[in-house]
Amino acid sequence: MSTADSVRKWGALTVFIAQNAGVVLLMRYSRVHPGGAPYSSRVAVLVQELVKLPICSVLYAIECGGVIAGMRALYKDLTEQSAEWVQLAVPALLYTVQNNALFVGLTNLEAAVAHVTYQTKILFTALFSVCMLGRQLGKKQWIGLGLLVIGVICVQGLFDQMLAGRWSHPNHREMTRSSPPRAHRHHGPSRFTEAEQPRRSLLETHGSTVLGLSAMLTASLCTSFASVYFERMLKGTRKPSLWLRNIQLASYCAAIAVVGVMFEEDPLRNSVGWLHGFNGITWGVVMLNVAGGLLVRAARSEPLQPAPPDPHAESPQALPPSPADALRRSPTSPHLPHLACLRSQ
Repeated sequence: MSTADSVRKWGALTVFIAQNAGVVLLMRYSRVHPGGAPYSSRVAVLVQELVKLPICSVLYAIECGGVIAGMRALYKDLTEQSAEWVQLAVPALLYTVQNNALFVGLTNLEAAVAHVTYQTKILFTALFSVCMLGRQLGKKQWIGLGLLVIGVICVQGLFDQMLAGRWSHPNHREMTRSSPPRAHRHHGPSRFTEAEQPRRSLLETHGSTVLGLSAMLTASLCTSFASVYFERMLKGTRKPSLWLRNIQLASYCAAIAVVGVMFEEDPLRNSVGWLHGFNGITWGVVMLNVAGGLLVRAARSEPLQPAPPDPHAESPQALPPSPADALRRSPTSPHLPHLACLRSQ
């Protein structure tokens, strides 16, 4: 790999890390910021796929050498690989559920807690990789996964609650039980102003920690299984363009998201429109999510046209690639790159 390619890929990876952290903060802020009208998270997921689809289509057309060539290649793949298109409905459904679950989780949890909980996808990905791909993990990797679980538990405050229940003084527990709840002792004005009533309604309706944790764990399970399932497809003999994969997944995700929107009860949709509550922050969330998938492709891209061999050079005997080399060369999911962390064996 040349120095320019290395700099480009490491730069894309650095930008993706910043994007991955920033989108969590921005999603949380878009749901609870003062003065902001609540928007439909299902519509946001739909818009995200509708933005990604034309971008990937244009890039696929450029890769094929033109719009006509891209359309012909797409039609040929659809007719010749129809069974593969049907199989892609499984990860598309899981990715759609994951995106909706992320909005639910970040509505109910603080950004830091939600983000750390979401990292359990690394554990689930490792387990699914062992079961579905036959991947072997070393002792250090299992230790690292165990430390990840301990870290997630610590962030939830479970250790603090157990220690408080075990070591707290009996008189302190008795005083705690006999003292009236805070809500009964508070007689001052509400901390929410009139302009913050939408935020208050949102927090009172969705401020459930259990719901938030359940949503983040559901998102982790969905993205882990979908990524391993997707990688299993990519490890086959056929190696299609990842822009084509993005088109396939975005098409399915958009169709599934439309069904989800239609089943959502939203009285404001008929009077205000589907994009009610959308503002600059909401569009920033949508564009950051779209950019995440494109940055993964930029970080993991291989040269489209390999260098032609020297006709005067002696042709070496072709050897089959080793399993480790095959894993190193196989691309990751265009949505989430966490499978790459399991390749350093």
